[in-house]
Amino acid sequence: MLLLQQLQTLEGQVVRRDFFETEEGRDMLIKVLDEGRRTRSRLKKELYARILKGAILDFEKREYSSEEYLYLTSDLTEREMKVALSIYEGSLSLNQEDWKTWAEKVKGQVGMDFADLGFALGRLVSAGLLYRVSTVEEGEHIAFVEPDENELGFYQVTPGFKKLMRFMGQEE
Repeated sequence: MLLLQQLQTLEGQVVRRDFFETEEGRDMLIKVLDEGRRTRSRLKKELYARILKGAILDFEKREYSSEEYLYLTSDLTEREMKVALSIYEGSLSLNQEDWKTWAEKVKGQVGMDFADLGFALGRLVSAGLLYRVSTVEEGEHIAFVEPDENELGFYQVTPGFKKLMRFMGQEE
């Protein structure tokens, strides 16, 4: 259903009609259908559909890495994706109080305790969606940031994550 909705939005756009007749197109469709079948997550199914739609729109230009985006998304859990999206949409500062407030909010929304939230952030760093900030400027000096046991530290969205989000939100 989600896949059909995304594909219907392609009507009237200039796209390669033979996309699914190419080896790449067939592989993408099979992978999207296979991954969609394996998950109960509506969010992940929606992301798979958006990635397939983006692959169709980008087929001629090849400005994006649709296959890599699909594998990345399939590797992360729904809760990890929700954490990543929350940071992406939140544009958090490098202020410990902002991060504590964010963590409390996200823990409740996603259903994670503090330790699991830290684990999810580590996986998102490993996936290339986030950078862990290890230094901050304090006036004329640079300070190293090492969070205490009950702190998460600071994170920033990577250029790759921003590009992925542009890819999935291409103008229709």
